[in-house]
Amino acid sequence: MWNTDKKTKEDLDRLKQRLDSMERSFKELQAKLLAPRPKQKFLTTEEAADYLEVSRNTLYRYMREGLVAYHHIGGKRKLALDDLEEFINRNHSGALPSIL
Repeated sequence: MWNTDKKTKEDLDRLKQRLDSMERSFKELQAKLLAPRPKQKFLTTEEAADYLEVSRNTLYRYMREGLVAYHHIGGKRKLALDDLEEFINRNHSGALPSIL
């Protein structure tokens, strides 16, 4: 019977450790969610198309295909400058190394 009590105590200790770990993770997530978000610069679709040097139709296609993230703000589509930079960086292809 003593082995059963020891096993139960070990199980309880493991459960307490897991709960403590979950509590720490929850507090970290809560801190991230409650932290003030940095102010983002949003562009209209026209400004974003100019920024990317593409037509508005091309930009709309990128948005429709999920290639560029956008937000509905005040009934209009707005694009965060950070998202446009990410799109540009994602589609960057480096130059081949020179053989000379």
